[in-house]
Amino acid sequence: MSPITLTRATPSRSWLQWLVRTLGVLLEPFLPFASEKIRISLNVPKEQWTWHRAAEPLAVGHTLGPAPEVLFRKLDPNEFAAGQ
Repeated sequence: MSPITLTRATPSRSWLQWLVRTLGVLLEPFLPFASEKIRISLNVPKEQWTWHRAAEPLAVGHTLGPAPEVLFRKLDPNEFAAGQ
């Protein structure tokens, strides 16, 4: 299903969940810790977190997982200036 068709056929919340899932799977090779946090927040089983299924929308009525965690910590300018 293309993103345009998905946008017209589903409410915006479902479209956003689809987008987050797709980006989460695509991030996995580069930022595995962030991808895992996204997967847990979306409540998607690990066996469904694959390249082949990345663009599948979540089922209607899908229950999300626990409250999302912060993916990246905020950089402290003092820490950055100190070269840490």
